[in-house]
Amino acid sequence: MNTILEYLGAGLLLLAILIVAIICFIGFGLVYIKDFIKELYERM
Repeated sequence: MNTILEYLGAGLLLLAILIVAIICFIGFGLVYIKDFIKELYERM
């Protein structure tokens, strides 16, 4: 029983890390895309 809970805890921890990483990646991606679009708009 204890091992199942440990696996569950490790899985949830990995999932939380993955979600945070994805949110950070999307956040940085949006900032980068926004700057890129602004630069394209200024060149036109």
